[in-house]
Amino acid sequence: MATIATQGPQPKKIATLTLRIGEESDPLSVLAEGRDPDLDGFVYLHSSNRKTATAEFNAPTADKRKRSFVITGRKPGSASILIWSSATRATVDLARIGVTVEDFKSADVDLFYVGKYLVWRRSLPPAGDADGFLVFDASSGTFPIASAQDQESSGPVPEGRYVFLAKFDPLQDTVEKANALLKEGDKPGKGPFGNFRQGIQRLPVGGNGPVNVQWGETRVRLEPQFKLPGKRTGGFYLHDSKKGYTSGCVEVRRNDTGLLFFDALVSYALSDRAKRRPNLVLQVIYRDKLTSTRGRTEEP
Repeated sequence: MATIATQGPQPKKIATLTLRIGEESDPLSVLAEGRDPDLDGFVYLHSSNRKTATAEFNAPTADKRKRSFVITGRKPGSASILIWSSATRATVDLARIGVTVEDFKSADVDLFYVGKYLVWRRSLPPAGDADGFLVFDASSGTFPIASAQDQESSGPVPEGRYVFLAKFDPLQDTVEKANALLKEGDKPGKGPFGNFRQGIQRLPVGGNGPVNVQWGETRVRLEPQFKLPGKRTGGFYLHDSKKGYTSGCVEVRRNDTGLLFFDALVSYALSDRAKRRPNLVLQVIYRDKLTSTRGRTEEP
């Protein structure tokens, strides 16, 4: 039977793995042994509960005896991930690993940003009622690794607690109002981009030019509730550009059904739920200093 192991100078065999929702494992390897078939063909992946965890494989090594992959936690629960080779015609398990996906334990936090995903866990919009959570692709930083979070204008958003207003900014709640604000210029505190107002803001688009590629069409300001590290000075937002990187904000796009984050946020803002809880709490938490913050947010 093939072996699943960690990567690095001293690989360690593992049979179980624990993740949180939206967390990605460190790179793992499946190692063919003895009479195991080569790993150059399609590698079948089966989970006893596909909604609990998923895995993504890279190409095999040149000798076809090793293939790396990562596992992502998707939903609280347990699953057994089985790996088959096409050569076995799915009749023999090459390897298996037990995966436990844990829930977040902070009862007063609504959303969690964990590196490649933004997890909306509490105070949900109507779209989240069925599963009890929503998971969106997200990215942060031009140097997208957790260890760079103290680097100004290049590292990802720093770990800590943030609060944002889940209601529209009345001065910028339509594209037309955002376009009109362009006449103020873009100095600090001015215009549709330079202002410091809280709340959901529509951004200029249409008659005054194309969508701003750095920001996208909508944003909401994050207010840190802690002392920022290094030379970080704040000015963080959730926004819906689709570059695949940011200068320190969090770019948020879609979940696995295609739902856009800001469509979900607007539906929350317009519901009675926002009247009961207008300010939402976001916790940024990275698994370790090597956590990647480059999610699948780049779109044409």
